[in-house]
Amino acid sequence: MFPQHTRLHSDGWESITGGQVYRGTCYPDLDGWYFFADYAKSAYARARLRADDSLEVVDLDGALPGNPASIHADARGELYVTTTAGTIFHVEAGP
Repeated sequence: MFPQHTRLHSDGWESITGGQVYRGTCYPDLDGWYFFADYAKSAYARARLRADDSLEVVDLDGALPGNPASIHADARGELYVTTTAGTIFHVEAGP
């Protein structure tokens, strides 16, 4: 099976931190989006399959935590980012 999406080292993506699909209820607009990040670049993105099986990928910008170590969900499906500094951030929908 071939990858649905790739990131290039030449673009600064070096250590992708696999994430999780948002299944919470606080932010309905995020439902079904898979969130992932890159430790080295401290960059984030989200992806989801469209009805036609094509992949929609959106790079996220703004003030995002550096050096993400994990993206994980709690029992309610809300997502959190943990950094290598030991800080935990709640993933929230933006304006």
